[in-house]
Amino acid sequence: MQQIDDILASRFDSLYHWLNSKYGLSEISYTFDNSTYRVFKIKDFELALEEAIRDPGNPNNRSPYWTEFWPSAKALSAFLLRQNIDFHGKNVIELGCGLGFTGTSLGQSGGIITLSDREPDALKLAELNWIVNNGQIAPLIRQLDWNHLYGWPPKPDEQYDYILAADVAYEIEIFPVLVHALSCLLRDYGDIWLSEPNRPIANGFFLQLEAKGFTVEKQEQLEEFPNVSVYRIRKDTEGY
Repeated sequence: MQQIDDILASRFDSLYHWLNSKYGLSEISYTFDNSTYRVFKIKDFELALEEAIRDPGNPNNRSPYWTEFWPSAKALSAFLLRQNIDFHGKNVIELGCGLGFTGTSLGQSGGIITLSDREPDALKLAELNWIVNNGQIAPLIRQLDWNHLYGWPPKPDEQYDYILAADVAYEIEIFPVLVHALSCLLRDYGDIWLSEPNRPIANGFFLQLEAKGFTVEKQEQLEEFPNVSVYRIRKDTEGY
C-alpha cells in the first residue's frame, strides 16, 4: 500500500509542478449531492491561448476550451450519478474531457474509464484531477483527434459501451467529424450521454446524428442546471 501511495504522490507532484510551471494552476472546491471534489484548472486563460496560437500542430488556432470548468460537465456528472447507471465492468470513454471532471466523478463506479482529448496538456490536467479525487493512478489516457478517425475501421476492443461528452457541439464545422467519431467509437447497444448548453446551433448536430441512424432522447431537466440539457443517444440497431 505504501508503494502505491508513493507512486501516486510522485505522479501527482510531477503533473502538478509541470502544469503549474507552464500555466499556473488554481484549485476550486465543487460540491453536489454531498460529494465534494477538488478541481484543478488553468489559472491564466490568456497564457493558454497564446500557447495554442503558437502551436504549429494547431493550424486553426483553436481556443483552449479545455482550460475551463464548464457547466455542461457539472450537469452531466450530476445527472449520471443520480441515475445509478451500472457502469461496472463497462468500457467508458469521455470525449473532449478537458479537466476530466465527468470521467473523474465516475471513478468509483466500477467502470473502465478512458479520458480522451485532442490536447496533451488537457490529458495531464485530467489525470491530475483524477488522482486527487479518486486516490488512484488514472485509468486509460487517450490522445484522440476526431479528424483522425476517418478511414479508421472500428474494432471491438477499440469501441465503448458508454461515451460521455459535455459541450462538444459548439462549431458547425466539426459536426460531421464528431458524428463519424461517435459512430466509430460506440459499440452496438451502447449509450452516448451528452450534455449541451441549449445552443440553437446544436440542433444541426442532432439532425446529423439522426440522419446517420441515431436516436436522440432529451432527458428530464436538472433543476440546478436550467441552461443545460442532457441527451441519451443510441444507434438504431435492430433488436435493441
